[in-house]
Parts: sequence; C-alpha cells; structure tokens
Amino acid sequence: MATTSEDLIASDAAEDIEPNVSDDLNCTLCLKVFRSPRSLPCSHSFCHDCLKSHISQSASVNDILKEFSCPICETGVRLEEDIAVDKWVYSFPLNTLLLSVLIKLHVKVDIACDVCQVRDITYPAKSICIVCEQALCENCSKIHKYLRYSNTHDILKVDELPSRQDIVLQHTSMFKCADHAHNPLDRYCKTHEVLLCSKCFTSKHTSCVEVFVVNNKTPNISDILNDVNVQIKELENQYKTLTDINVSNLRDLDSQVKNLMHEISTLKKRINTALDDMETGIKTKCQKIYNDEKNRLEKLGLRLKCQIMSIRNSNYIINSVFELATQSQTFLLARRILSQLSSSLSHVDENYKDNAILKLELEINPQLTSIVSMPRGELVKMKETRSNENTSIPHGFKSLKGCMVEPVDVREIQVYGDNCLLYSDVMYISPDHVILTDVGNEACHLLDPLFNSVCVYRLPGCPCQVSVVCQNEIAVSLPGNQTIQFLSVKDNTITHTREVKTRQMCFGIAIVNQEEMIVSGPCSKDSLYYWSLVTLNGKEKSYHEFGGEGDAQTYIALNTLKNRLYISVYEDNSIHCFGFDGKKHFTFNHPDLDGTQNVAIDRIDNVYVVGNNSHNIFQLSPDGILIQIITHGIPYNPVAMCFHAEGDRFLLTCDDSKDIHVFKFALTTEQ
Repeated sequence: MATTSEDLIASDAAEDIEPNVSDDLNCTLCLKVFRSPRSLPCSHSFCHDCLKSHISQSASVNDILKEFSCPICETGVRLEEDIAVDKWVYSFPLNTLLLSVLIKLHVKVDIACDVCQVRDITYPAKSICIVCEQALCENCSKIHKYLRYSNTHDILKVDELPSRQDIVLQHTSMFKCADHAHNPLDRYCKTHEVLLCSKCFTSKHTSCVEVFVVNNKTPNISDILNDVNVQIKELENQYKTLTDINVSNLRDLDSQVKNLMHEISTLKKRINTALDDMETGIKTKCQKIYNDEKNRLEKLGLRLKCQIMSIRNSNYIINSVFELATQSQTFLLARRILSQLSSSLSHVDENYKDNAILKLELEINPQLTSIVSMPRGELVKMKETRSNENTSIPHGFKSLKGCMVEPVDVREIQVYGDNCLLYSDVMYISPDHVILTDVGNEACHLLDPLFNSVCVYRLPGCPCQVSVVCQNEIAVSLPGNQTIQFLSVKDNTITHTREVKTRQMCFGIAIVNQEEMIVSGPCSKDSLYYWSLVTLNGKEKSYHEFGGEGDAQTYIALNTLKNRLYISVYEDNSIHCFGFDGKKHFTFNHPDLDGTQNVAIDRIDNVYVVGNNSHNIFQLSPDGILIQIITHGIPYNPVAMCFHAEGDRFLLTCDDSKDIHVFKFALTTEQ
C-alpha cells in the first residue's frame, strides 16, 4: 500500500531528532536538521521540501529561460528540461554523503522514492543509487538494476550508507564537474584557483602553466586542510562580527523609529498647543471686541431712539397747539423746535460716523498659510542617510583586488639636514601620525596629520625599516650597527628605550606580537639571505636561509593572520613568501619589476611590491598571482609605501625628494 506524502510528514513530526546532533547539520532555510538533503551545482545543500518551496517561490519561467538562485550564494541555477516547476527539485541529486553522516548520528531519515514522486506517487525509499544519487523504492530499485545504463551502478540500502562511506565518497557529485556531464574533477589550476575536469582543461586551461593532477600523491594536503580551517575560522569570525553589527543596526533602527515617533508626537503636541493658544487668544480678543462694540452700538441706538422721540414730540406739540395758539406763540414755538431740530441735525454726521460698520478678519502669518496649504508629504520630510563606520572589521568588506589607484596629494616634508634625502620607510603609528626613517640624515621624523614635522630623533646609524610594536612604541632596524632600536613615541616626542643586537646585518623588521618579531637581511655567505624569528629581547627562536643575488637590503611584511611573511630582495628583483615553519610558498619575479624595495599588505592580504628602478608597484594575490602593475601617478624611483588603517589609501616616498605622495583606491572602478 502506497504511503501518502501527508503520512510521511506526520511521521517526520512524530519522530524526535536525536538531541546530540550538531547545529552544524541544520538546513539554512528551515534551521532544522536536514531532511532528504539535495545539492545544487554550487555545492550548497537544503532539505528536499525547503528547496522545493524556495524554487516555487523564486523561480523565473518563460519560453527561453527557467532559473532560480541559490538561497546562500545567489548563484543562478538554470534548467533546460521541459518539466513543471514543482518537479524541478528532482533534477538535483541527493547529498548522499551528508545523508550517510545523518544516519550515522542516528537521525531518523524518512526518504520518498524519487522516481515515484516524479509521477506524483509517494513510496518510501529503501535504497540509494550512489551513482545517480537517487532514492529508490523496492520496485524502482529492481528496475534500476535491470536497465542497461544503470545495471552496473552501486545500490545500497539506506541504513548501509554510514558503513559504506568509501563508496559514497567515490561517487559523490561534490567530486564531479557540474558543467561537463559530471566528469570527475581530477585537476587543479593554481593560476585561476579552480578545480577542473578533463574537458575543462582542454577547453579553457591548456595555456595555464600551473595545472597539476589531483591524486593520492598530491602534496601539501595537511597545509591545504590547515588553510581551509584557518579561512573557515576567519570567515566565521567575520560573519559573527557582521551579525553583531546587524543586530546592533536593528536595535539602533528600533531606537531611531521610537525616537522619531516620540519626536513627531512631541511636535504634534507643540503645534496643537500653539494652535490652541492662538485660538484661545483670538476668541478672547473677539469676545472683547464684540462686547465693547455691542455696548457702544446699544448706547448709540438708545441715543438715536431718544432723538427720534424728541422730534416726534416736537411735531406732535406743534400740530396740537396750532389752532389754539396765537400767531406770536406759534412763531416762538416753531423757532424753538427749529432750533432743536438744527441741533439734532448737527449730530447726524457724528451719528453716521459712529454707526460705521466694524469689519473683523484674521491676518494669517504667510508661513502658517504655506504650512496649511502645503501637501502633507512636504510638510515634514523623513531624511534617510547611510554611513559605514565599521572600518574596524578585519579585512573590510570591499575588495581592493583589481582596483585602480589615483594620486590624491603630494606633501613636501620640511626636515633638517642637507644630506641626500632618502626616506627608507614610512609607517602609520596611529590613524593620524606617521613615522619616516631618513637614511641620509640618520634620523626618524614624527609627522602630524598634515605631514608637518613634529619631532626629529637622531639615530646612531642609517635606518632601514620601521615597525610598530604598540601605539606608543616603534622598532627601527640599523643594519650597519647590527641592532634594532626601540623608541618610545609619546606626547609628540621620541625617546630611546632600549636596543637589541642581531647576529648579522638586519635590514627588514616586522613585529609579530608583543613578544616576537621577524628580522631579515643578507648572510655573510655569498648569494644567501636569512630571516629569523626573534623575541623582542633579542633571543633567536628560529633561523632560516634562502637563495638570492647580491647582499642588498630586504623589507618584510606580514599577512593579517600573522602566519605568512613576505620578504623583498633589492638586487634579486624578487619577493619571497614563507610560512612561519620556514617552508617557502613561492618566489615572485617579473621582467618589469626592477629594484624591489618596500613590501606592503592591504586589508584583504593582497601584496604590494615597490619597483624602485622600474617606477611601478606590483599588486599580487596572497598566493603570488599577479593582479596588476600600477604605474599611473607613481613618482620617479619610489621607495617606501604603507597603508592607512582604513585601507582606502596609502603613502609613497621616493629617492632624493622631500615629498610624500598620497594615493587612494578608486573603488568605483573595482572589477
């Protein structure tokens, strides 16, 4: 009897996952332990149901293209088969290796037959074809064994996977090429840092000089695993830092919105209070005007009424006594009434003026009018700005690989001394202050943010390289004296603290930590150079020699993790990379690199080598692959360079010049 998909889901819900399963085995979509994990071509895996849901929600389908993006790396995944979207998930293989790990950890695994599910039938899978990476029920497993194309495939019971991981590893799609019909990946191109199958090699990489076959004799496996572990740890730390920033940003956003809501409520209250006060004031004033005017008009009306009554009285009297009065009495009475009327007539103009209409209207402030008539969206605007202040995150998040650089400024350094100028090294000892080592005048110069000389310290010999021990201390190599000078830099002054002797001439110096440093220079033997790991007290912990031409100066730079050192050799026109165990990783030279001077590392461990005679700077990957040759704006005979703490600009000095050149990376042209 067929099992329905609902039965399987109910079964999944009923079975509890073992509590000891690592969180590292959780699907990134549902955040639960993987169920029927399937792999995309980019090697990221997801639960069957999670991937199916993601495809149905994000797939783009038209007559030409059927695609979706990986939820993690956003790599586009395209399908050419003419199948319905809800069946796309079956185009991707089961991750049998991950499945075997889950079963080994006693995770309850309920898998449906892939072949049946394509036909909308759900049967529980009993076996796995390791070659096809398909789950099969009993019937489909039998048919699979009889088909011509699959009768030689290894088919294992589901519960056999942990004990047969050797077979699983042999056929897993992780070792197969996604571009060429799952050909085995058996080559590695060091130039492009990619795995290849035979077709990849013949079609695109035959001209690459560093391609080797991957087999059981492949060297440096432990180093590769160590690099993987280191990079995983570093990347995990970066993502944790980014997560902390994200949580902080979300918390800050919540706080900002609450503050804005409070601010707009406060603004509303203030506006309403102002309007209420204005309304109260106008109403009070209107009421007073009304009362005063009403009182005046009532008095005027009473006075006019009295005058009308007086006129009517006079009229009535004269008409009443006209027939009885004598002629002289009539004359006298008429003259008296005319006199009264004349007096009343003289008040008519005044009464007209007193009876003038009073007009009341509001005189509104134009600004208030504009507020009232202004659209609500224009009354108060929400200003949005973004700023990235997370410059302290290791390596940053913008790659400098392939960026163009452009000159920003040239500053002349006003320093003492008439001897030939040669700033052998330059170094930021803080985000604002810079140290210069001056060979011609045997001195160190402390510069302020505007590159003005703050302090000069005379040295007992010619300096070569400077390295920062801590914020208030530096170390300077004096090769002719075979010493390392330790100097305190505090309160804009430089003072001597101590010195350490080296057993040979020491040109290059790089501080590893608060206890150790690397020193380098030419050996007493011809065509040999050395580097040593030395304590800050001068005790040598390891000593290594390597070949090179001449007996000239060297410079040292360390990568961010402090597990690799890069040494430039002037007469050798080369840069050598070593691990702290003394193993050499590579030597780089180039026909256009002449007179190698200072070497510097940017925030993502790209390596920069200054060509003094070739007037250029070479940018290399951490593994010594040439990225670009920088020539634009580079001054004549460059010597020393250093990066600002934020990594977006660097300083450059040159022979016979008092100038410091400031360059920045043109991130807008980043490739």
